[in-house]
Amino acid sequence: MPGNKLSRQLDKMRILRWNELEAVPWKNGQGITRELARESKGDSFVWRLSIADVEGDGPFSHFDGMRRILTVVEGKGMELMGANVTLQADLGAPVEFDGALGITSRLKGGPLRDLNLIFDPLYCSGHVSLLAGGESLSIRCGDRQIFALYCMSGSVALNSAETLHKGDTMILDEGTCNTPIEPASHVLLVKIERLN
Repeated sequence: MPGNKLSRQLDKMRILRWNELEAVPWKNGQGITRELARESKGDSFVWRLSIADVEGDGPFSHFDGMRRILTVVEGKGMELMGANVTLQADLGAPVEFDGALGITSRLKGGPLRDLNLIFDPLYCSGHVSLLAGGESLSIRCGDRQIFALYCMSGSVALNSAETLHKGDTMILDEGTCNTPIEPASHVLLVKIERLN
């Protein structure tokens, strides 16, 4: 979280700047991942939010027992092909599928970037939606809720104290956040709710 001023004004809110995120190469060399947040239980995570740069076609990693919601945030999208199923992952359109599904991706028009929410449905639920510019959103966290805002384009103000620009993310796990979204901006809203 950058700066003491932000810590005082935005309690329980984390601002993740795009240029401060650590890029980790995939084992297969077909892209990189930048982790935004996770919640762990023992040696594994119960949910993880990350951004991936996909450079070419290829297989997805398996996450048995997990659900995945993938949203393309830059690029022309891709097809996700599995046994007896083909999913269309287009720009700004969240796609949910079983993490155990054997998926191979085929890019529709060159490299892309996507936001990934992976979660254990026995522990929590997950939802991702696209918000268009000109809207105003008021977030109030319940005891078991975590919210994230990812700025796809343009900008979005946070409690009149900070602004997200393209590629920036806000994580909120307590309190409230009022977010007028600037015209011509697009933002992804992520909601995670613990079940117990």
